[in-house]
Amino acid sequence: MRRLVYFLLLLLLLVSCQSVSAPVVSPTPSTPIPRIQSASPTPAPSATFAAVPTHTAVPTATSTPFPAGPWKLVAVHNLRQNVMAAGFLTEEYGITVGTYPGVPFFTTNGGKTWTDGAMQADCRYGLDIIDTQVAWASGGAMNVRHTTDGGRTWPAVTDYGLGTTRPFHTISFLDDLTGWQATLYMFGSTRDGGTTWADVPQPQGLNDIASIDLIAPSAGYLLDFSGRLFFTRDNGAHWKTVSNLDLEGLVIPKAAYQMAAMRFSDERHGLIVVSEEYQIGKVTAFHTTDGGRTWTTEMVPVISGPVFLSRGEPLLTVITGADILTVVRYDP
Repeated sequence: MRRLVYFLLLLLLLVSCQSVSAPVVSPTPSTPIPRIQSASPTPAPSATFAAVPTHTAVPTATSTPFPAGPWKLVAVHNLRQNVMAAGFLTEEYGITVGTYPGVPFFTTNGGKTWTDGAMQADCRYGLDIIDTQVAWASGGAMNVRHTTDGGRTWPAVTDYGLGTTRPFHTISFLDDLTGWQATLYMFGSTRDGGTTWADVPQPQGLNDIASIDLIAPSAGYLLDFSGRLFFTRDNGAHWKTVSNLDLEGLVIPKAAYQMAAMRFSDERHGLIVVSEEYQIGKVTAFHTTDGGRTWTTEMVPVISGPVFLSRGEPLLTVITGADILTVVRYDP
């Protein structure tokens, strides 16, 4: 019965995502949708409202207190806006984006209030927050949007992805000019803020693209759904396999959402977080300090869902329910 309800609600959301006229539409995800169209209307443009009070425990059926361990609970935000991708850069600054026409919101006070921005785009599935002014959002219909004013406005850049039937679920930018974005099987890069895009060659034997992380103008990492980690120094002209994560039976869903996220501060130090099927799987973190030769792992005690890792701070944001964000900090 639970899966039937999810399926029916999923159909409602997909109608909304396909309402924009474009050659590419968002496909049906392989996992239940983490957000169904809200029954209450989206606030009017430029509205600011108080969020539903932040919870102090992970939203489980038993309301179990957050367990001891290296991951500390920062906040659980039960929001009123539609959320399909979300992230907190710091404990104070965060962004959410959602269904058509993008419904961006941002907070500067840890989720006490959220202010909506202006965007016209198909459903948003990918998000990268560079700083408190610059962020990028990808998704369906080849639409790429970015903000340079903290989330207030999200102008369009050149569409990329002609021929793809999947949304861009993972995006990684260094600044307001240089970045990558990818679907399961299409990979593009820009060096001029999205005015032009170039296809990025992909590694041989790749099992589709789970997540990407650009760490320098031409250097970055790619994680596939088998747990293989690849690295390039020349924007994909050459790739090398640097590691094979031991997923121990963990299955990364090939959903429309980002179910794996990673951040490398350099070529030695990195964090990868992988989430299983929405709300019924586990979330696992992988840490390396030697370039992927060895890893330490632990479970993150949150409900599984789309994931986002902050730049510069060990903050993880997980969509743990319909419009519910759980934010945790790695503090061993």
